[in-house]
Amino acid sequence: MAAFSLVSFGIPWATWIALRISHTSFTKGPPFGLMVGAAFCSVGGIVATYIESGRSGLKDLARRCVLYRVSVAWWLYALFLVLGVHVIATVIYAAVHGGVGPIRPLELFRQWWLFYMFVFGLFQGPLAEELGWRGFLLPRLLNKYSPMAASVILGLVWAVWHINIFVSPLSTIALFTASAVALSILMTVLFLHTRGSVLLAIVMHWSVMPGKEIARISFPSAQEPPDWLRAVVGIAVALTIVVATRGKLSVSSDG
Repeated sequence: MAAFSLVSFGIPWATWIALRISHTSFTKGPPFGLMVGAAFCSVGGIVATYIESGRSGLKDLARRCVLYRVSVAWWLYALFLVLGVHVIATVIYAAVHGGVGPIRPLELFRQWWLFYMFVFGLFQGPLAEELGWRGFLLPRLLNKYSPMAASVILGLVWAVWHINIFVSPLSTIALFTASAVALSILMTVLFLHTRGSVLLAIVMHWSVMPGKEIARISFPSAQEPPDWLRAVVGIAVALTIVVATRGKLSVSSDG
């Protein structure tokens, strides 16, 4: 765990702090440098796995990174749950501010730039982080804590890992942290029902950025909802699952 913390936090934090000291905006900083720095979360998961379990641990991690044979329902969960959150937030905000307007999902096929954004999004967060969060850390937390407690702990760690958020107002920090915990809960549900598939975790993490753009383009006449509303809807979905499963985050043992 010490090795994981040192690698997964040390390099990304050093990258972000260097940008801050040089007065470089995080949104305008060098994309390649940010991506490489963030990738050390997954690197940390690989290094810590090897230190703890050697080659056998790496083989198990690699197996879970290509574990795709799960129920279709969980593929749909990974691909579309976050999209559903964005759609619900868009519809709610639009209904309050003048109407939803026409729905035009076919408009997505005209947005050629989406392909490049989706590819960039895959490398920016999911591949860079998930071998650390769901590949290494979550299984270890589940060995000691309940799924609910493990999800909350991981969500808090995940939020703190995003050191750049701490230059924001307190309200933004609080909402971001709550959103991270909510997403952590939703991803633990996926983890428990897919035999610990890191591949599905990568897919679900990746769906966050495309989901926002897909909802925006599919509802061209609707006003785009603020980030706080998206966060509230996501938190509400997570709370609904917590209540429905009585905090167990699992309803069956199938995968």
